[in-house]
Amino acid sequence: MNKKVCSFPILFALLALLIGTCAVVFPASAQAVPTSTGSITVSGTVARSYDAYQIFSANVVDGDSDAKIATDLAWASDAVRDAALPVLRSAGMPNSQTTAQEAAEWLNTDSHLTSALSAQLARSLQSSGAKSVALNAGTTAELPCGYWLIVADDDAIAQNEAGTAPIMALVGGGAVTVKPKAATPKVAKHVLEDGTAAWQKAADATVADDLYWRLSATVPAGLTAYDTYTVRFVDTMSAGLDPSKV
Repeated sequence: MNKKVCSFPILFALLALLIGTCAVVFPASAQAVPTSTGSITVSGTVARSYDAYQIFSANVVDGDSDAKIATDLAWASDAVRDAALPVLRSAGMPNSQTTAQEAAEWLNTDSHLTSALSAQLARSLQSSGAKSVALNAGTTAELPCGYWLIVADDDAIAQNEAGTAPIMALVGGGAVTVKPKAATPKVAKHVLEDGTAAWQKAADATVADDLYWRLSATVPAGLTAYDTYTVRFVDTMSAGLDPSKV
């Protein structure tokens, strides 16, 4: 079943955190013995549940300065590769680059992994039928080591809750914690002051005067990560105003 990515009526969330430094480097010698799985926790109350899609499998160990070292990268599956490559190429990755290592290095170069590209990857993975792993907020899960795309589960987002733009996390080595942060539209209401022709929070008026007011919303950056979005104003008339004249 196809699902939209992070589509909800009023609230939006942008993931403000990448997990440490997820650099793909090649050490002369490993600092620890790689394990087959790593733990990950999605914290906070931005959303209740998430879908995790593995993009690349890898051997992952902890390096210096909280960086993680990933080696021996491979596509998680043929279905994932076939879903991801067209998206990456449309974003500028050369057609000659086909391996997981090449794709990962391109994503790590010049901040290619934007919120919009993450959303496109998620949509392609969802429509391809690639398998996902369910994650519950606040609950630690064990996942095979590698790069995972974490996507808020739209079906589990209730009214007045917020979803998140997808995020890539490198799982393996030490425990990983994803800390999504919600961002909501900022709404303002101003009335036109006739004397100064300025929009402000209050204005002088007498009986039978016409009043003009303006509602505005400033929405979070990164809306290209969403399929659709809606901002809905609910405005209540002040006492003494005639709503039939609106």
